Amino acid sequence: NSEPKRFAIWNIMENPSSSCTAKLVSYILIITITLSIVLFCFETAPEFQAYGESTLACEKSVRKYCQNKLDSPELDPGCFVHPSVVAKDTSSAEGNNAIPLSYFCDSPHCFGQGYNFGAGENYTCKNSPFRTQEQLPEHWIFDVAPVQKYNICNRPECSEPHHMLADLTFFWTPLELFVGAVFTAEALLRVVAAGSPCAYVGDPYGCMDLGALLPFYVELGHAAHTKSPLDFTFNLSNGSGLMFVKLLKMFRMFKMVRHLRSTTVLRKTIKRSWRRLAIPMFILFLSTMFFAVLFWVLEQGTECIVGEDEECQLPDGTLVDMSIYLDLYPEGKRILLNHDGEETDFPDAQSTTWLAIVTMTTVGYGGVAPRTREGKAFNLLVMLFGHLYLAMPFTIIGSQFHEEYAEHQKRRRHARAHRAQAA
Repeated sequence: NSEPKRFAIWNIMENPSSSCTAKLVSYILIITITLSIVLFCFETAPEFQAYGESTLACEKSVRKYCQNKLDSPELDPGCFVHPSVVAKDTSSAEGNNAIPLSYFCDSPHCFGQGYNFGAGENYTCKNSPFRTQEQLPEHWIFDVAPVQKYNICNRPECSEPHHMLADLTFFWTPLELFVGAVFTAEALLRVVAAGSPCAYVGDPYGCMDLGALLPFYVELGHAAHTKSPLDFTFNLSNGSGLMFVKLLKMFRMFKMVRHLRSTTVLRKTIKRSWRRLAIPMFILFLSTMFFAVLFWVLEQGTECIVGEDEECQLPDGTLVDMSIYLDLYPEGKRILLNHDGEETDFPDAQSTTWLAIVTMTTVGYGGVAPRTREGKAFNLLVMLFGHLYLAMPFTIIGSQFHEEYAEHQKRRRHARAHRAQAA
């Protein structure tokens, strides 16, 4: 009895044209994936997050900053409950002990309550409630998370005003919970359809599903562990580890591949073209290295040693005062100067590799460019070579894509004809 049910679930999840239910499920999943991608983009934008001393983003930063800085109420009074509250607190034996601030709560000892920091009453950035950047111990600057490296009042989350179009942070949580619930239900149904969790995980699409779900459950677990409100936005107070997990939401984009059948055309195109592209791409790599070395030979400039001579002579006889480099480099440092007497943009072949690539692909960002007549003339040849050579791999991919698309359209016509006959 389980096999027919499993096949029915598989048909619903994998074959949208099999029934109205399957088509409805497919539409729901496509809409949810689209919504999740839009959410991912909006959650990274500061313009849709509220910043300021009283906001959740600032509260998270203050807690992260203060958790290792509870040794000095004098330097960081903003990390502690305001003295007026402490004096009235009967739980304090002497009535004058410093009490660390609590977070994500509503009691008098909490962030944003009474005269505590975040309430906008007494402890505000105008009154310097945190130590300055110069007062931070050196080991804090280099050994702790980025959010702890800076004075809180210099943090963007606690600074105001900033250019905010709208505060949408309150919408993220219900929408993310909806997306997470739909993706979880989809994953469970696909596990049933696959027959076992191992079979599901072994499928590349299954791995993409799990990658898209992982950030959701990590964020739920993080909120439960830290006893903080759910927050799906991107900001530096998340920490590098959590930020990396949040970035796994990009897998949501790949989930669309499963539901848009036409994307198989591109996948098959790449699969059937890569062998023919291997040799042209290898020759392109060798050409890039060759051009990079020649660019460096033409553009490296004149070698000068800091501190060895007061002046350095260029090929045209111009003398460059080397004393201006004594404050920038140690004595004996080798530098390369171009024909204008400035440091060259191409001190080695690695830097000219970038120039060769942007020239061959005709991107031309303009960040660096040849300065000598010889380099400019050679640059023209590289551009022409890039135009002519890159047409070959593009032609291979284009012709293969045309064949795959024609085959895809043929299969669709046959499928429609088959369904018409069955009806």
